[in-house]
Amino acid sequence: TDGWRTNAIQRDGNANVFMQYEFTPKTSLQAEYRYRNLQTGDVQQKFFDNNFEPNTINAVVTNTARVGGRHSFAPNSILIANFAYTKRSEMLNSAPPNAPPLDFGGGLFIPISFNQINGKEFKQDVYSAEMQHQFLSNYFSLVSGVGYSQQNGHPFQQTGLDFSSIGGPANSACGDPTIPNICQNLPALVRNYNPYGYGYFKILPNLTFIGGASYVYQQGSPFFVPGPNSTNQDNSFNPKFGLLFQPNPMTTIRLAAFKSFTRPLANAQTIEPTQVAGFNQFYDDLNGANGWKYGAAVNQKFTKTLFAGIEGSYRKIDTPITTPFGGAVQNENVGEWWQAIGYFNYAPHDWVALRVSYQYDQVSNSSPLGGELSAAQLFTSRVPLSAGFFHPSGFIANLTVTYCNQNGTFEPIFAPAGTRVDGRDTFWLTDAMIGYRMPKRYGLITVGVKNLFDQKFNFFNTDFANPLIQPDRLVFFKITIALG
Repeated sequence: TDGWRTNAIQRDGNANVFMQYEFTPKTSLQAEYRYRNLQTGDVQQKFFDNNFEPNTINAVVTNTARVGGRHSFAPNSILIANFAYTKRSEMLNSAPPNAPPLDFGGGLFIPISFNQINGKEFKQDVYSAEMQHQFLSNYFSLVSGVGYSQQNGHPFQQTGLDFSSIGGPANSACGDPTIPNICQNLPALVRNYNPYGYGYFKILPNLTFIGGASYVYQQGSPFFVPGPNSTNQDNSFNPKFGLLFQPNPMTTIRLAAFKSFTRPLANAQTIEPTQVAGFNQFYDDLNGANGWKYGAAVNQKFTKTLFAGIEGSYRKIDTPITTPFGGAVQNENVGEWWQAIGYFNYAPHDWVALRVSYQYDQVSNSSPLGGELSAAQLFTSRVPLSAGFFHPSGFIANLTVTYCNQNGTFEPIFAPAGTRVDGRDTFWLTDAMIGYRMPKRYGLITVGVKNLFDQKFNFFNTDFANPLIQPDRLVFFKITIALG
């Protein structure tokens, strides 16, 4: 797609082959190959129509081969292993010739005319190995494991200075002494070691305490680990605590408090537990981001067809901000996230499912652009109303109407550093889908429309890789075939 605005392009090609074989009831092996060719411009919604990177293009090609295995020594003792190799190439271009000078704050304007990080000819190789053991019993269970990954490459960075926009000389090539520029290979090496253990203590039949920790140690170049050279080091000890309590069979109470550390994962895969007491602990943060998350939730089953729940969480993350052309940490972006969720699910008939929910998100960033968010304060409320229809013949349909309200304070990309602009918008969106579920679970065919009435609005999406809502009408078709 060319997107809903200039340079919101997205071209995505995927292929996936997966096989699993069971040698014995105790031992199985799986193998997988994945290919992805992704080219994007600036696809993140940043509230204002002109708040985007008009020239940035990022092209990434990844080839991943993975082998995994599972063996049961006994019904309560299971070993899991996973090995993967990824070949990754990336090309990042920004700042075209004759671009206006960038304001770095304090009256410092630098006319960066060309910035390219070329990883296509200097591919990155990623190796990862993980092993996990699961011990299961009626009163105590333990999930423990260790992981190792290495990512290595030498992408080429070329940054030139062009003073023509302010009446000076034009951009120079690499090696030209007339105008200063940067032409260098960036050593992109990082090694990660991460042992972990999660204990599940069943104190009472209806009460489970979760206690554990993980440790992350990484060593690498400034491309991944802040610091002056290729042996920079960073580490983090991350406690994990959770509680699951069922005061009665219809009610579940969940509590959690844990620390997490974001390490670079080019293949974006791990067999380490991804949640604690039902609360997600891994996010698509910048490398080195670390902090605590606290959560509480109540899930209630009133009848066989009526469910409800509430959930609240708070997350505080410190993200290191390095100098533009080096690895030194110049400051940190302190990001805080508050979230509250409530929902009701009701099935008045075997063929019909109704859902109403409310989600409130509050985000703050001390250094918005450094945290790649450009939102200093953000308050978002969403109320989706959904009705689903499921006929025994296989026909399905869904209609969702969503109320959105958002206001915030933003730091525009090309405004002078420290500029703050307020914004607010309220709107309704309608999504529709029809489909057919094939007999014997052979597959699913769906046709749908996002933003059915082509509603125009201003919205800031905090997930820069996965748009939450569509700013233009989007028609999609999807077919899934299950073999075996």
